[in-house]
Amino acid sequence: MVAVTLALVDVTASVALAGLISGLILGIELLVVPIGGGLADVISRRTLLRRALFAALAANTVLVALLTTLTLAGGEGRAWIAWAVVVALVVSAGAAGIADPALDASARSLIKPPEFPRAMSAEQARSSTLQIVGSPASGGLYALIPSAPFMLRVLCDLGFLLTLRHIRQDLGPVTHEGLDKDSGASPRRRYAQALLGYREALSFLRQHRALRRVLVAAPLVNLMVFSGTSWTVLHLASTGVNALTTGITVAGFAVGGLIGSAIAPALTDRFPPGPLAIVGLSWMTAIFAGLFLCDGRPWTLFVLGVLAMLPSPALNGGLFAHVFAETSPGMQGRVMATFSLVGGLATVAAPIVAGAAIQARLDATLGVFTCAIGALGVLVLLTSPAVRAMPRP
Repeated sequence: MVAVTLALVDVTASVALAGLISGLILGIELLVVPIGGGLADVISRRTLLRRALFAALAANTVLVALLTTLTLAGGEGRAWIAWAVVVALVVSAGAAGIADPALDASARSLIKPPEFPRAMSAEQARSSTLQIVGSPASGGLYALIPSAPFMLRVLCDLGFLLTLRHIRQDLGPVTHEGLDKDSGASPRRRYAQALLGYREALSFLRQHRALRRVLVAAPLVNLMVFSGTSWTVLHLASTGVNALTTGITVAGFAVGGLIGSAIAPALTDRFPPGPLAIVGLSWMTAIFAGLFLCDGRPWTLFVLGVLAMLPSPALNGGLFAHVFAETSPGMQGRVMATFSLVGGLATVAAPIVAGAAIQARLDATLGVFTCAIGALGVLVLLTSPAVRAMPRP
């Protein structure tokens, strides 16, 4: 995130334009998520993940070459390099959008619902640890050589491919086992089946009152969260804070996630997911309001980022354990893709709105607006008896 934002700021020479492009790239990633979710339920998830990883590997290799060329050329040819960087970022984001539902659905094949809150906390701890190291490392590497963070991406993609080869368990889809190998269905027919199958998934979600409320609340709360994180990066970049300090500051959100992962099992074992989500999101809304209205100094933002993300692993683990428990194995890819698409709508709007607000010096207005939207998301959950009565997995 840090390296991509800084690269866009450098190649476009505009914070507002960088925010706009970042939002559009995230929008394209979201658009392909339903395709990935549908395919994850009708063809081999292992094959789908492998092909997406190869696409990401190729795109990140191109990014390394482009940013190296820009550095060596001293800024000459910036216009065509900027376009090429955007295209490579789109391909990389598209590969992630295809792979994410398959990853989520594969987890359901390996993990039982009662174990999911702990597994998700462990995953959050791993992710947060990487972000704690990765955000300042990305900022520091970018300050040293702009292409260096993307070299690291290439190595990570290679590592993921090697890891996937050593996973022996079947990743599904269970209800369509072997469909992509020995079925007579043509690829076109299978792809059509992948997309038309969303009627079944949407019908299931409409009939499930608690999951329907979660689906409505997710984009409202995420708009607040992603606006806060996007604003932090763009605000620091616009005020001339160096890349390493920006990376360290943004790592505060990951530190909060890591600490939250440590306490999440104790919370999900004691409290039902509905009330836990309502209280946790109320806490996050209050802290993000403080983040937008504070003095904007890096260390203040770091501390508030830590506090803001403390409840996130517990509430996510509890809610999505319920989603996994209620969803049949053959529908996991489509249901998780639906949540990713709807919940991720905020990731498209957040950097665009944050960049425009900074450009217009409307930082406080941005904070009031997005936190009010987040509070509305909490009310959507609070007013639902089905959410409040969610059982522990």
